[in-house]
Amino acid sequence: MTPPSDAPRTHAGSVAEQTDPRGLLRLRLAAAGGPAVHRMVAPGLVEVLTLAPLGRAVTPELLAEWEIGVEEALASAEANSGAESLELGWEGRGETDLAVLTGSEFAGAHIRRLEHYPVIGQHGALFVAAGAGELYAHPLCGPDSEVVLDALGTIACSAAITSSVFWWQDRVIRLAATTATRADGSVEVRPTPELRSVLDGLTATHEFALLPADIDGALEALEIYSRLRTDPGRPDPALRALSIDLDPAYGLTAGAGGAILHARGHDRAHHLLAALNLTKDRDLAVLDIATGCLYNPRERVEVEVTMPDHTLPYLTPALLADLITAAADPNDPDLTLTRAGDRIRAHRHEYVYQLETRTGTECSRVYTVLPVVVREVLWAWACEDPDWKTAVGWRKVAPGAPGVESARGLEILQDELAAPTSRLTVEGLALLDQFLGLRDRALPAGE
Repeated sequence: MTPPSDAPRTHAGSVAEQTDPRGLLRLRLAAAGGPAVHRMVAPGLVEVLTLAPLGRAVTPELLAEWEIGVEEALASAEANSGAESLELGWEGRGETDLAVLTGSEFAGAHIRRLEHYPVIGQHGALFVAAGAGELYAHPLCGPDSEVVLDALGTIACSAAITSSVFWWQDRVIRLAATTATRADGSVEVRPTPELRSVLDGLTATHEFALLPADIDGALEALEIYSRLRTDPGRPDPALRALSIDLDPAYGLTAGAGGAILHARGHDRAHHLLAALNLTKDRDLAVLDIATGCLYNPRERVEVEVTMPDHTLPYLTPALLADLITAAADPNDPDLTLTRAGDRIRAHRHEYVYQLETRTGTECSRVYTVLPVVVREVLWAWACEDPDWKTAVGWRKVAPGAPGVESARGLEILQDELAAPTSRLTVEGLALLDQFLGLRDRALPAGE
């Protein structure tokens, strides 16, 4: 049926005849722009110039008819769309809560104004355009960022506009991750290398800086690490090549003059071992960010180093000092050095160390409460320095004889005093007194 001649006309041209079209221009999110005027937001996401309230796409020909330039039209559309208010809510998705911004079909224009909403973190925000008037977002910060990305990826995989996750930072928008559905129906989320680097830093429980071995101490190493965190620069090819041999469980941020190894999980000794193995033949030093210890392979001695669950590739003074005080099991550290069938073992029980050597069938032992003595004896033994034989008062014992777990305080005191140069300090005596209080019965008067 033909409408009466006085009925409102609804095509775009008639709107232009009745009002200034600039006030009706809006932006709508889409995966592609087609013949309409549009601008790219990020790969796979564009803003299409649209006429409200009809929701019809505006073509270059129509803008020419209105005598409005493309840039002017897009600027008007962004201002008009941004002026519309959005409703903010929160929705639980798995192990996290996501912000949900909802409004008209032109709500997507607010992706350039996310700083006006409580969704911005240390590294900006991750968001998904689930529909024309629905955005899901979350701050990019903190150790739960991987969980957030997975939740957003699951939404994106079934979103009406695009199946990608995007990253807002300082009003710049880029692709954050693509998604795909696996054969079993689960969603695979694939972050870009840039986002992967940020995620590794946010979710890591341990970090190690990998630096040229000619580094001038831990202070310079920390300065380079700080720069790598904020401005990595162009990666050196040799450092970038580290990723070839890298265990997939670890992340790597390579930059100019160094790289950062990101580890997850609380087994620090395991992560340190991975860093040492990765760098030992590449003339790279390892800085443990948590402890500030620098392990330089140029200071190493080639000796087999074993702990209850780990074997280290080499030994340095700094590494030995760290292992003595913070071994894999802090409650029962055990460190053994082996060379050509001979071995020396350091074992700590409560406050007391037991040093024991095996050469052939001969076994010698000594007790001490001083970590410095343990370090010096072990390092001398590792370097084949004969001073290890005279630094303490070794006692011959039968192999397998009961050790420090059943030792009396008097035995320990005698060993300390039997050293050629006893270094039992007030602090050492205090530790020994605590040990005696825990272990020994009170001595009868006159004994």
